[in-house]
Formats: sequence, C-alpha cells, structure tokens
Amino acid sequence: MLTGIAIASVLSIFGSIWCFFMARDPKEWRIHWLNAFSIIDLNSTRDQRRKQEAHLKLVCIILLILLLLVGLSCAAWVVMEAREPVPERTEFEKDQDATRKQMDKIRSKKSFFKFG
Repeated sequence: MLTGIAIASVLSIFGSIWCFFMARDPKEWRIHWLNAFSIIDLNSTRDQRRKQEAHLKLVCIILLILLLLVGLSCAAWVVMEAREPVPERTEFEKDQDATRKQMDKIRSKKSFFKFG
C-alpha cells in the first residue's frame, strides 16, 4: 500500500511540473494538443485562439495546484506511515528497568568500597 501511495506521489508531482510548463507557454502547448488529436484549426480567429490559450492556462494552473497538493499530501502520508511507532513500555518492563538500575548502583557501590 505504501509503495502505491509513493508512486502516486511521484507521478502527481511530475504531473504538476508538466502542468507548470504547459501554463507557462499555452500557445505552444495548444499547438501540440491540436497535433496530438490530429485537429486542423484553420478557421479560428485570433481572439478565439487567445481565449483557448487563456482557458488552457487556467486549467493548467488549477491542475498544477491540485496535483501538487495531492503529491505533497501523499508524500507526507508515506513518511508518517513509514515511521515505526515506538511501542509504549509495559509496567513490568518499567519495573525491570528500575530494578536493573538499582542493582547497577548497588554493584558500583560494592566495587567502590572494595577498592577504596
């Protein structure tokens, strides 16, 4: 599950970078999209082309924001899930640690008195 979320994060971040480049130069990308779909645009006026480019830029900016938010949230989720939570110690384990510390103190005092 974490692998899938990590892959989705990387893909959405790359998609947002691609949308950034499309929004930066919508005139060129409009031509690329028309060529990709084999559409010949001979009858559109300059105003229509500019409106299409403005719409492309707006959609790309919206997609940029959405994909960037999705990618960052997925990355944060992967990091949070990848950390292994430290289990809380039981009372028995706490008592064992306290007993060990007391025994170490007693042993160190005995060895101090032997040599001192």
